[in-house]
Amino acid sequence: MFLPASQRCFLQRDLVIVFCTHCWTEIDAAVTTCAHCHADFTNDARTYSEKLVAALEHPLPEVRERMCWLIGENQIGSAIPRLMEVAAKDSDLFVRRAAFQALVTFGRQAGSYLVSAGRKSPCAQFAALDQKCVTENCPERNRSDLAGVFHMNKIATSPKGWLNRTVAGAGITSALGDFCYETTTAILPGFLAVLGLPASVLGFVEGIADAVAAFTKMLSGYIADKLGHRKLLVLVGYGLTPVGQVLIALAVGWPLLLLGRTVSWFGKGLRGPLRDAIVIQAVSPATRGRAFGFHRGADTIGAVLGPLFGVALLGWAQRLHWDGGASPFRLVLSLSVIPGILAVFAFLTLVKDPEYSPNPALKLFSSLRGLPSPFKRYLGAVSVFGIGDFSHSLLILAATTILSPSLGVIRAAQVAGLLYVWRNVVQVVVSYPVGMVADRIGHLPVLIAGCMLGALTALLTALAFWLTIGSVPLLAGIFFIAGLYVAIQEALEPTVTAEMVEPETLVMSYGALGTINGTTKLVSSAAVGVVWTAVSPALGFTIAAVLMATGTLALLRVKNN
Repeated sequence: MFLPASQRCFLQRDLVIVFCTHCWTEIDAAVTTCAHCHADFTNDARTYSEKLVAALEHPLPEVRERMCWLIGENQIGSAIPRLMEVAAKDSDLFVRRAAFQALVTFGRQAGSYLVSAGRKSPCAQFAALDQKCVTENCPERNRSDLAGVFHMNKIATSPKGWLNRTVAGAGITSALGDFCYETTTAILPGFLAVLGLPASVLGFVEGIADAVAAFTKMLSGYIADKLGHRKLLVLVGYGLTPVGQVLIALAVGWPLLLLGRTVSWFGKGLRGPLRDAIVIQAVSPATRGRAFGFHRGADTIGAVLGPLFGVALLGWAQRLHWDGGASPFRLVLSLSVIPGILAVFAFLTLVKDPEYSPNPALKLFSSLRGLPSPFKRYLGAVSVFGIGDFSHSLLILAATTILSPSLGVIRAAQVAGLLYVWRNVVQVVVSYPVGMVADRIGHLPVLIAGCMLGALTALLTALAFWLTIGSVPLLAGIFFIAGLYVAIQEALEPTVTAEMVEPETLVMSYGALGTINGTTKLVSSAAVGVVWTAVSPALGFTIAAVLMATGTLALLRVKNN
């Protein structure tokens, strides 16, 4: 075992090994200049402690591990921040473990970090040894918190513990939340039609709302990592959805409609990456596909029941006496607030967040620059695909437009809403099998297959307009393919991200992914809506298909690299 030292010397009893801290060549203790890099040590006035900390940069992992031990033995409190970085980011697992154990010896000085680091510790296989170390050295009042640390590590290493309270609770919450806002998604095109608003308005409303959600995802990830209040932010996000629904129900034109949709999607962006991070940290890497497949399946159950409720209630409300054609829609929108409120209480009572640690020193742009290169290439491919990945409100509007000549606007809107329900049923049924298959053969290959289906969805919709085919079975087939690709995309984009980044940057990475998705959806939805209005819907969906196919090829290159 090397006993490292930076230039001058590090002492361990009578043994001395001296290194140049510029090139890390072993040198004679008496020299004043490194023979390898010619560094001058004449004016080196650093203390022994400062040289120990400097040696944490040594290229040999066994040297860095020894330095962690020496810092703990000598109780060098000024080294705690550096030890925190080593425990979180060092490339060698044993060095990270040594840094964590050294932090334990500082007791209360490093207590807040020990609780947080243990909860997300990459050293789960050393949980038993770490727990012994903690209970022997930490203050008594910290031990109860740290007991949960090792319980979480034990769960994370077991592939059988994926369906736990957190995963189930998040699924129930998402089902209620989706029931709330997917009711609006299903009937919104018909609501715009009775208000006399064109397709371009729907494209801009959905695009702007998606963009707001996207940038909020980035901001929420940063704030949660910096302040450590993930569950509170998720609760606020779910609470904003019913507020937005009320504003939409009161709308008589596009301004209030835009405000309501933006408020709802701001809440969606606020909660999305934080909820996903809570779920993914509650399961092991080997079961992420199944856990997210289950969560997305439960999520989509609400997306099925909500539109069914909306369409059925809309049909019943039409038979009542109203002053205008928009009144039945307003009734449905108002009643959809109830499951939105229940979602807040479900998350509050059922979901436990395993992560509480703030990181006050976190810098947004430096953290983004530090994300891994493969993940950045992945984001680039996702962005190209996303420029064509239009909001499915436009798919509902497409079905409404195609069927209106034969069925009338209201009846066509009801059938289009049912087709959207069918899409969501497909998503519910295939979400868990998709995750299970992805756990076996790889998440990225299955995601690429899903993107191919997305391009096919846009192409078939364009053909339906080109050929003026008002066939409900054909549209049902298009919505079926759409359900397949959305199930794959929503279940596997988060898991592919988790495979590419470190646990401590997971929420920030989810925020970056969400920002890319939402920003590109703004472009795609607005572009398809404008081309639809200015030229033809067939051309708009054709352009979308080409862009999605290009993005799929880019993802294939990421896989091959």
